[in-house]
Amino acid sequence: MHASWPGPRVREVERRMQNCWELKNCGREPGGRRAARGVCPAATATACDGVNRGTNGGRVCWAIAGTFCGGKTRGTFANKRVACMQCDVFTRVRDEEGGLFQLLPTGPERRRAIADVEAERDALIDQFHALSAVLDEVSAVVYVADFETHELLYVNRYAADLFGTDVVGKKCYRVLQSGQEGPCAFCTNARLVVRGKPAPPITWEFENTITHRWYLCLDRAIHWVDGRLVRMEVAVDITERKRSEEVATFLADASTALAGSIDHEGIVAAVLGLTVPRLADTCMIERAGDDGILTPVAIASRDGALEALERAWRAARATADVGLCARVMKRGKPELITDCSDAALQGAASAPSSSRSCASSGRDRSSASRSSRAVARSAS
Repeated sequence: MHASWPGPRVREVERRMQNCWELKNCGREPGGRRAARGVCPAATATACDGVNRGTNGGRVCWAIAGTFCGGKTRGTFANKRVACMQCDVFTRVRDEEGGLFQLLPTGPERRRAIADVEAERDALIDQFHALSAVLDEVSAVVYVADFETHELLYVNRYAADLFGTDVVGKKCYRVLQSGQEGPCAFCTNARLVVRGKPAPPITWEFENTITHRWYLCLDRAIHWVDGRLVRMEVAVDITERKRSEEVATFLADASTALAGSIDHEGIVAAVLGLTVPRLADTCMIERAGDDGILTPVAIASRDGALEALERAWRAARATADVGLCARVMKRGKPELITDCSDAALQGAASAPSSSRSCASSGRDRSSASRSSRAVARSAS
């Protein structure tokens, strides 16, 4: 004779497991110490008897409407499912039942739970459509993204105008930032959810790497139309405010730096330190002598990328009475040239009629592209 042994995961069908009122010791089951205050619907849901090896709805209480949990009367499955799935009763039953775990009971309770979820979903969809019509009129970037996949679920019209109308379904870090192949190092997702619930909103400022404009961002977790938690960000353009702050800071720093030095070398060092890289990539200072010839004094470059341009300027020999430099010296005011290529600058520097000057090749922050150039010319 051969003995037949059961497999390692044979379920003890007849064995009854602990019910929610026993695990929570709430006393709201029939005959319990607190039953006089009301018997919990989970303890009397006979249609759910046996589900997950429980008595009545004792091991599928999350699907029963109006249960008494934590001293409060809970709502429908649709309303309470997120909180219930964080409950230790749910996680324990799920772990004990393993592959035979039932999220919903059969029969009327199952149909009722599904109907509740569908009704809530339809209501959320209607609310979202109404809200999106309002968000499309907001002069701010608004987008919603999945926490796990980082896929964009929604962008308003303002965001679509900036980043494209076909970005929904794509990774947020690829379409909202430049050169990103993975989640952004500055992503706030980890701070938006605490113990499965939305955390307080996070407010921060950031210069976008595509638009090169500054935004005041408000991030928070919200429930999407299917019930999951998702990321929502509202970003308001504050570029003009940041520029005003930068100008005020620059003027304050310049006043302090210049007031702290009375020698010529100290003033030159202060000007270079304030100009590069705050206002320009390269700054060159030259002094006009009594004979009108400009003599190089100092030059500073952020990354050395404009060394060829510097050499071109140094190679040009012209007096200060012609060209752009002459106008600057006579008027006593700086001039700004935008969208000027290096080739044009080198051509101007080598032309017989050009003047040697302080060249500052900087970034035009009002432009949407960092490829634009600005050159300010002046003479000391």
